[in-house]
Amino acid sequence: MQPIDRIDRARAADDKRSDPRVLLFTCSQEASSNTSTETGAVEQEATMLENFAVGSDALFPFGKSAADTMSPSAKAELDAIAQRIPQHEQVNTITVVGHADRLGPESLNGALSLARANTVRDYLVAHGLDGSIIHAKGVGSSQPRTHCVDDDARALIACLQQDRYVSITVQGRR
Repeated sequence: MQPIDRIDRARAADDKRSDPRVLLFTCSQEASSNTSTETGAVEQEATMLENFAVGSDALFPFGKSAADTMSPSAKAELDAIAQRIPQHEQVNTITVVGHADRLGPESLNGALSLARANTVRDYLVAHGLDGSIIHAKGVGSSQPRTHCVDDDARALIACLQQDRYVSITVQGRR
């Protein structure tokens, strides 16, 4: 067996073993990094099962995020997503990420992208998905898809449409 200080260092390095009620003994020279072998637990990693991207202009009018401003086609697309997700055997996490274009200050874009993500999250929960596994976050304009020239304001808004979207990532076990 290893000295107690080596076990404590290994336990501190692995947050899954931070419970003080757990005793851990390792009989090898080097501490193993495989928690499931050491604790005897069978643990599978969550993998991405599906990824959806819904254009925010299809979801919401420019600069909007409220549920009552969502377009009928966007609601139909979200309905299809809400019906598809439970078809997976085991879903552990659903992450809804709102994105915004570069127009306006980042303080507004961050808040708008988060508000859109929360609206989509709430919509999915209202349509039967487990709210405890759905997490919403906004990334503002930090992940653009386009590179548009600053010409006419209307042309720029149209060009930046692809940067205004919500992505939904479903993770679980196969």
